[in-house]
Amino acid sequence: MKHGKRLVQVGFMRRYDPGYVEIKEAIDNHTYGEPLLIHATHRNATVDETYDTSMSIIETAIHEADVLHWLLGEDYESGTTFLPKKQTKFTHSKLHDPQIITLDTKSGVHIDLEVFVNDQIGYDINCSVVCENGIINLRSPFVTSVKKGLHDSTYIPADCTERFKTAYDLELQAWVNGVLADKITGPTSWDGLVAMVTCDALAKSRDNDAKRIPIVLPDSKPALYE
Repeated sequence: MKHGKRLVQVGFMRRYDPGYVEIKEAIDNHTYGEPLLIHATHRNATVDETYDTSMSIIETAIHEADVLHWLLGEDYESGTTFLPKKQTKFTHSKLHDPQIITLDTKSGVHIDLEVFVNDQIGYDINCSVVCENGIINLRSPFVTSVKKGLHDSTYIPADCTERFKTAYDLELQAWVNGVLADKITGPTSWDGLVAMVTCDALAKSRDNDAKRIPIVLPDSKPALYE
């Protein structure tokens, strides 16, 4: 801020994914009316024993905390994290899996997010935006499907580098272009702050029996980030 211009682009690559970009355009253009609800999942095939309960929020759900805030263009009001009584047999003693998160925005859009990092099926990212007169569903990029033996199947990516390869490429190119033009345009330090404050509230809820926790940002957003 003292320097007078942005120097940081935060690494939230989902904003560059073509599917999320299409959803953002539809919301901004009110193509299907106002968004009312969002149903989302963030699933990984498996994680090792260095991954613990806290990381389901700070390493995984943080991507939804950012991209859904960006899609809707408004701040969150509050959030919860619920730990279901039953958990998968594929987890370990330091990881409760899955976890269920809810977020509510200032205007009242309700979001539910399933974080399941040992789903045993693949890297399964979903986002369904329920609007007044239509539902927008995110689809994983694929170019073929297979029909065989009474089944019609599509491929599930193995990990984030496969699912978001295009997004990573576009993200890095945008950063290079911004450096060359001396004008960074990607996710800002303020966006990083919003995601971190959101995740702090969700972690507090998780540790307090799913109590609903307010998500409180600093009183004023610096003009640099408007």
